[in-house]
Amino acid sequence: MTGSRIIYLSSLEFTFYAIVLVFMFKSTKYENGGSMTKLSVERTKALEKHLKTHVYVKVAEICEYVLKAYGIFYSRQGMTDWLHVQGFSYKTT
Repeated sequence: MTGSRIIYLSSLEFTFYAIVLVFMFKSTKYENGGSMTKLSVERTKALEKHLKTHVYVKVAEICEYVLKAYGIFYSRQGMTDWLHVQGFSYKTT
């Protein structure tokens, strides 16, 4: 298989990577079913300010902006939910 590599890890390295993976993929759900935001308070304020001065036609475009600007991935549904919580709504023309 071209481009594939086998990486051998010591037991200590394996444990470290296992802990990192568990931390990365642990649930971000609250007990009431809602999720924690991925953006800090400062980044949330900056994104809100950006969205008030820039018009996006598609939620996917906002997701792409957030990924480029902050290195944080949001799914379309996740960003739609975030926008709703922040008080943003769709406007038809």
